[in-house]
Amino acid sequence: MKEDEIQVFIRGTISYFEEVTGVKAELDIPYTKGSEQVLLDYSGHIGISGSRKGGLYITCSRPMLEEITRKILLTEEVDDQSVFDMIGEIANTIAGNARTSFGAEFNISVPTIFKGKPNNFRIVLRTPVVVLPINWKGHQAYLVVGID
Repeated sequence: MKEDEIQVFIRGTISYFEEVTGVKAELDIPYTKGSEQVLLDYSGHIGISGSRKGGLYITCSRPMLEEITRKILLTEEVDDQSVFDMIGEIANTIAGNARTSFGAEFNISVPTIFKGKPNNFRIVLRTPVVVLPINWKGHQAYLVVGID
């Protein structure tokens, strides 16, 4: 991916957190990775097809997702289903924002959501894979993008 394409994901991620939570996320320096997976507690994967191929996923800690969920749903009680829904919503929104920049032929799948490190699910990414470290209110997360 070119630098201006990476900027699409950076802007979309920062925008998501600021618009949805009112608190701007900070992104550390993006880096490329090999075949190792960067996975935290929960992840939401989006497959990309059409004019571009590959995918992206966002991975977050449960405490981060619980805080975002409480902020959005205005509740103190956060159950497992709400956490799963939230990681899927974040992945879908970031991918949807990228679709606006890449055009109608940038097709995104529905999110696949998983906890931990899945044994029976293959994360579809194209190389080179770019990792965008996200810091939001002291929480660490990663947006991982691999599209051609």
